[in-house]
Amino acid sequence: MNPLKRLFFGSGHLPKMVRDQIEGEDVLLLAEGLSGTITFRKYKAPGKRSRLKKVGVAGAVCVTDKRLLVWGARGKLVDVPRDDERFGAIEVGAEGPDKVMFAWEASLFHDNRSGRVEVRLHPVQADQVVALLGR
Repeated sequence: MNPLKRLFFGSGHLPKMVRDQIEGEDVLLLAEGLSGTITFRKYKAPGKRSRLKKVGVAGAVCVTDKRLLVWGARGKLVDVPRDDERFGAIEVGAEGPDKVMFAWEASLFHDNRSGRVEVRLHPVQADQVVALLGR
């Protein structure tokens, strides 16, 4: 990754602490160092309001037999077990062969937030991610 992009967006790699958490799980897909964006639509959070805001990120996607993990903006965006009811509320779709989109209502993970969050990451085998998640 370009050193300047890495400085602004991070490496897009999972930190050791997160890797240790998924170590005992069967990793079906792990893609790191991905370029992408986060889009906030009609987003409200304490001290933040945005009708439409799009920011660049570096991120990662990890699908295991037990969870979905989406990393970006130097932190966890989604870390949800497959048997959690929130798992079904996350929209997953392929936007072309090498771009995957994850979308959810902000209140799904935080009671004090509202609006829609969309994360797009590429290059990744989008169809494979969608198939692994059963969408």
